[in-house]
Order: sequence, then structure tokens, then C-alpha cells
Amino acid sequence: MADQHNPNRYGEVWSRHRIDGWDPVLEPLKNLVVFSGGWAWHFLSRVGHTEYKHGHDHKDVDLMVPPRNVGAVVYMLNSMGFKKVHTRYDRLSSKEDFRRYEKHYTTTADLPDGIGCKIVRLTIDFFVKDVPELVTPGGWKIVSPEELVTYYSTIHSSKSCWAVVAAKKLLENGADPSELIDNHNLTSCPELDIWWCSKCGWSGQFPKQMGAVTICGGCDRYVARNRGKPTYQPSKGKVVKP
Repeated sequence: MADQHNPNRYGEVWSRHRIDGWDPVLEPLKNLVVFSGGWAWHFLSRVGHTEYKHGHDHKDVDLMVPPRNVGAVVYMLNSMGFKKVHTRYDRLSSKEDFRRYEKHYTTTADLPDGIGCKIVRLTIDFFVKDVPELVTPGGWKIVSPEELVTYYSTIHSSKSCWAVVAAKKLLENGADPSELIDNHNLTSCPELDIWWCSKCGWSGQFPKQMGAVTICGGCDRYVARNRGKPTYQPSKGKVVKP
């Protein structure tokens, strides 16, 4: 995902098959790796969140692998059909122990009936290093948020994704890293207002328009109320930094 976002494309979502295709790969690795990048924000976000393309990146998976687990992870990736591929970074001088693994599969998802199938590439960027971690309620280990946001000036490039922007602002305002777990701001666009329906409880940034009236994006029946833009304030009484 490019850092220069096109506001006209806000609201686009990742194809479901891109998310589901990773499930059988990531679950076996769960206890051996620490997730970084877009999947770290994914596991931090509320279960069932809308997979907005500008929310966090799902083009590939970034893993931080403790040195003691490298052999086990490589074995598991090979057993699942992943192959190590060469990249332009292999020839560059770097302090990072970086490797890339890829696998291809075919799917008919998102194709009209009778069109056939398409090839999908799964890419894993694999860094060998010990990192500070945070464990989510679902048991996923992710790079601790205060460490993770620093990677967007080094190894990650999608610094304009909504989750990164939200995390930086929350941490700057004094939020404890644990407050980012299930935080709705991670999947909210910082530039758009949040709308709320008092009847069905829906809250979101992409309501329906019926002429000049803004309708709830959940039940499609009642008028939605504007609650303004995200505020990024800590929720546990933390002192807000000046």
C-alpha cells in the first residue's frame, strides 16, 4: 500500500480470500514468531473489524523470528510449500538478517462464474531478531506497539496506514501499549468523521446517503449522528503528554 493515499478510494476492503488464505499458515506459527507490520495491527484490532485497505496492509506477512526458533520456522514453512526466494535486498549491506519465502495457490474468488481461476502469491518477510512483544487476548504475539511504530522509518513502508497514524497519536498522548488492544481507532480514518446510530448501535465512517440525509451504515434505516473525527485520547486515565 503506497503512503500517498487517495481519499477517493477510502472504504475499499481487502478481498476475503486474501485474509482467509493465511489462516492455515499463521496458526501453526503462532507460538514461534512475533508478528510485525499489517498483521500485527490486524491482531491488535477488534475481532471482526472491517478489513479496509487503508487500515493496515495485507499484501504480505512480516515475521520477527527469535534466533532460537529459526530452524523450526524454516522447517514448517518448507513443509507448507513455501520456498525461499532471492530479493534485491540480499545483495545489500544490512544489519538485518532478512529472508523472503513465497508460495502460490489458485483460487476462483472474486472472479465471475466461468472465468476460470487466478494465481495468488503468499509472501512472508522473515527477520531474525528478538523484539519486545505484546500478547493479544487471542494469543497472538505482536511487536510491542511503541517498538512497532519505529519500524515505519526503517523496515516497513506503509506509514500512512490508519493503524500506524492512530498508534503514534495514542502513544504520544500517553496511552499504555495495552490500550491499543481492540482499540477502534486502529481501523478508523483520521481524516473522516465517525457516525453513530442510536437505534441499532452501529458506529462507523462510511454511512449511507439518502439525498441530504445521512443514514446508518448498519441497519440502513435510521438517521446517523455525527460524532466528529477520532480523538486518540487514552482511556484509562493516563496523563496526556503536553
